[in-house]
Parts: sequence; structure tokens; C-alpha cells
Amino acid sequence: MTTHWRAARPKDTHWREASCRETGCGQYLNGWQTVLPANDAINAGYIRRSGMGFREEIEGQLVRFVFEPGQECFTGRAGEHRVPVERDPILRRDSQIMAPLEWLDRMNDDLYKIREA
Repeated sequence: MTTHWRAARPKDTHWREASCRETGCGQYLNGWQTVLPANDAINAGYIRRSGMGFREEIEGQLVRFVFEPGQECFTGRAGEHRVPVERDPILRRDSQIMAPLEWLDRMNDDLYKIREA
């Protein structure tokens, strides 16, 4: 029988929403580009009304929005950047939740038995 060991940090309890700056978001640090079909009026309109700093370049059937560094990216604006909170992971052996020392001790015992087999 196989034993499943798991250390998990569930998104809803072990992480919090964070800004682009907190996460070191590359788009925040370096700027980014979004390329859309020239006829995508809905998304282009959203960008134009966003209040974000960008320049617009039209290239044939495409429009390129070049965003300046130092502003929240679309992921950050949507609240999807996350950083861990200071909380121990949930440790499981199969479906049993265990305390950290017990989890380590039992997993070590299992690994020892596997090595000796």
C-alpha cells in the first residue's frame, strides 16, 4: 500500500492578496506590452479608459499597448497576486492531518523502511 505525504498551503488560508511591488512582478518592474487585433474595441476601450500610462502603436491589423513600468499590471489590478502568510503548512499522511514533528518522524520512518527493503 502506498502512503501519500503532503504539505499544502491552501490559497484561501495560507496566502493573501498582494501588490505588484510586493511580489516583484516583472511587468511592474519592467513594463509590458499587450497586443490586440485592431478591431477588438471592447478590450482596447478598457485599456484606454484604465487610467494607466501607456503608448499606443498601430501595426497593420494589430494595436500594441506599451505600458510604462511602476504601475499595477492587469493581474495585480484583478487581485490575483498572492504572497504567503506566516502560517505553517497543513501536513497530511494520506487523509490524516498531523503535527509537524509527528509528520516528519513518520515520514522519516517510512523512507527508512523503503531504503532498507
